[in-house]
Amino acid sequence: MNVTDGRYVYMRACHDDTNQPLYEHTLMPTRIRGRFTPGELSGLTLAEPFGFTKGVRTLRIAANPSPLLGPQRFGSLLFDLETDPRQEKPLVDDTVELRMIRLLVERLRASEAPDDQYARLGVPHDPDEVGETHLLVAAQRERAENAREPAARSDEFPEGALNLRTPPAALLAEPAATEAIRRIVNRAAGHRTADRPRRRFPPPDRGLRRTPRARPAHGPGRGAGPALPEAAGHRRRPRHGAAPRAVVIRAVNSPYRTTK
Repeated sequence: MNVTDGRYVYMRACHDDTNQPLYEHTLMPTRIRGRFTPGELSGLTLAEPFGFTKGVRTLRIAANPSPLLGPQRFGSLLFDLETDPRQEKPLVDDTVELRMIRLLVERLRASEAPDDQYARLGVPHDPDEVGETHLLVAAQRERAENAREPAARSDEFPEGALNLRTPPAALLAEPAATEAIRRIVNRAAGHRTADRPRRRFPPPDRGLRRTPRARPAHGPGRGAGPALPEAAGHRRRPRHGAAPRAVVIRAVNSPYRTTK
């Protein structure tokens, strides 16, 4: 959760590694890559209306983001834009941080933030109650420094039969590499759940042939003709929400290539 007063930028991470409690509030239980799963919806509750929802109660659904994407990896950060406009040198200043925490609480109140946000961030509801026990920048300094470590260069990885420069088609010809890519794509697309596993690749023994469907006997399509012929020239469109990487991998010459 970030806030600025025009000079300082304060990036407040969750106060512990759980990043909880955290909920999604929505009236449309969908995300960019697909709908909420039945498992996610089974525990939903109705939140009290916000001032901007015109008296309508929203769905309150528990969120479980991946730890790889959570703010706990980076810790809380404080920057002085006057001396560090590129925000490259995080500083530790308890006096400034206390003032920025109070400002953050004020904006949370003005935005009608739910109670769970105060708990997740480890801040009180009243800015006058902010004290030294709520400071995080110094306490999370080590993880903030670790997060600034640059990613490994390509020449730092070992060379072998399969390496960073191996083309995707060659990788997918190796069963072990295919399984590794499958895991990475599934993880990037979202968490697997017992009621809806996120499988982004079809199994080897199943193509993507469109199943012929008969036209309706009644309604707009009545009398329009016989059943659709075998769709020899059709390919099923990628399911809405399929991971872009999975679509690219599907297109290369591999055992999972789309069949005609």
